[in-house]
Amino acid sequence: MKTLFTFLAGALAGAAVAALVTPTTGTELRERIKTLLRKKGVKNPTELDRLAELIAIQLEG
Repeated sequence: MKTLFTFLAGALAGAAVAALVTPTTGTELRERIKTLLRKKGVKNPTELDRLAELIAIQLEG
């Protein structure tokens, strides 16, 4: 059971990284990040924009 959990955790992490590093424009990247943040429960639009910008800068840099 532990092996299955480890495999699934790795697959999920790999999918997240692949989704974030595929070639996209800056605007598309920020929208994808915002969508992921909304799914994680970030509701404040100002906070959402700020976090998306910070994450995009780190990924693009």
